[in-house]
Amino acid sequence: WAERPDDALGFAIAYARLGDPYRAAQAFDGLATTSAEVSYELVYSTNLTPWLALRPGVQFVQNPGADPALGDAWVIGLRFEVSKGGAWQQAARREVPGGPVVGRVN
Repeated sequence: WAERPDDALGFAIAYARLGDPYRAAQAFDGLATTSAEVSYELVYSTNLTPWLALRPGVQFVQNPGADPALGDAWVIGLRFEVSKGGAWQQAARREVPGGPVVGRVN
């Protein structure tokens, strides 16, 4: 959108296949499995302020957990990101016995 050039819309598909050894182990324990789980996700990202971003999203999951006893599921979520508008200062200090201090000291 021209009036919101920093916003983003994304779509993803994830496919998780269960291996035959795992399925055989589950069957040995009497637990049925499907061969895979598939997830479709739609997400939107918007910066509300220079320090706050919101990322609402919705997922549709087929065969959640590869458990045939569970029905397909909808997952709705809201992530947020808080920052100070730049990189956070990171520092590490390590003293080596008998040697110099390694790293940056703030």
